[in-house]
Amino acid sequence: MLTLNAELIYTIINIIILYLLMKKFLFKPVTDIIEKRQKGIENALEEAEKQKQQANELYCRYQQSISKMQQEGKEIVQQAKNRAEVEYEKLIADAKQEATQIKLSAEKSVAIQKQKAMEEARESIVNLALSMTEKLIEENNTAAADEKKLQEFLTQAGEKQ
Repeated sequence: MLTLNAELIYTIINIIILYLLMKKFLFKPVTDIIEKRQKGIENALEEAEKQKQQANELYCRYQQSISKMQQEGKEIVQQAKNRAEVEYEKLIADAKQEATQIKLSAEKSVAIQKQKAMEEARESIVNLALSMTEKLIEENNTAAADEKKLQEFLTQAGEKQ
């Protein structure tokens, strides 16, 4: 009975140590990486919003310019009016195309940043798993205890993803 209680205490201590090590070397760095990436993504979104506002301002300026052209076109002969309408359509198409390109560029940037964050998180988890495996190998535990610890680690790591 006494050896069973000592083994139980040893196991509990090992679990606590494992948890503290994982908390320090896995959870905090991964959380920091995620927060940095999240800030980067937020900054990218803010930049995209600024670019969208600039595009809207440019669009408004184009609209004002086009309105002025239409007023002048009424005073000019039919041929000048037709040219003004063609210019109007071109400017609107260019503004829309530019706004679409800015939006697509921002979305691609966000997707790339998100993918990088996921890859870095996976790499951190793999590195931690390797170091844990090395520690388990270094300890002279039974194969069953090693397998149980490894399964617990993998379960916890899977939950954190």
